[in-house]
Amino acid sequence: MSTGARNNKALIGLVIILLLSNLAVLLYFTVWNRRPEHKGGKGDFSIVDYMKKEVGFNEEQTKQFQQLHEQNRDSLKLIGDSIRSSKNSLYRLLREPANDSSVAQAINTLSVQQQRMELTMFRHFGRVRSICNPEQKVKLDSMVNRMNNKPAFYRRNGNQRTEGQKKNS
Repeated sequence: MSTGARNNKALIGLVIILLLSNLAVLLYFTVWNRRPEHKGGKGDFSIVDYMKKEVGFNEEQTKQFQQLHEQNRDSLKLIGDSIRSSKNSLYRLLREPANDSSVAQAINTLSVQQQRMELTMFRHFGRVRSICNPEQKVKLDSMVNRMNNKPAFYRRNGNQRTEGQKKNS
């Protein structure tokens, strides 16, 4: 057998191996590794289900909470957009020399919007509290207290950042 024929057989064998490995990877990602579909939002977390479980809402309270949550989410989105815009305006002042009064004005605008956000959340929890019975109010108050006293370095899912994550942020 000539060296040219051996090279061709080796190349054909290599192509077949590559095709099979590509097929295996394709099958892995399309068939064997299917992830369950999420019901929306981040992961499978549902604040409505969480509140139903933790506070003990009945079906009527759950419906009321769902409505309150949607209204609050819409309000917070608008306020959050304003805060983002104000922060962008504030930090744009770094690009060129800015006088202290323009920086103070930008910070004042930002702080007013952050106050609006806190007030919106405070009122939201007041409305949620109004749909609770006395036992549920105790549970809600405890939960709100835990949330407000959670250090800033905690993640939404309850995990602390590692030292490496702290250094990289």
